[in-house]
Amino acid sequence: MSTTPKQPTDHKGTGVKFKSGAKTYTLPPVEESVVEKVPGKFTYDVTMNPDSDEAQIRLAFAYLDVMGKPAMRDALLELPTGEMMTVLGRWFLGESEGSSE
Repeated sequence: MSTTPKQPTDHKGTGVKFKSGAKTYTLPPVEESVVEKVPGKFTYDVTMNPDSDEAQIRLAFAYLDVMGKPAMRDALLELPTGEMMTVLGRWFLGESEGSSE
């Protein structure tokens, strides 16, 4: 991860698809109105710990919670950890599907 935390608004996209079980989900692009509703403690944690994958993941899940996507959150939590991190990285940080981080 870079030393400057990226926010979901740093990239525009059509969403990130992933499969969990027999269902395919699409994580939608994050809109500015959602960014404004996320508790500041998550942004603070990422800002103070820019190299922390854990802080980035907590912030990504905070966005899902604010967006009201509990089924999508639960589907992500059913994935193996490495796959979940890859999906969240593609969605939240705009990393390419082939990224090794």
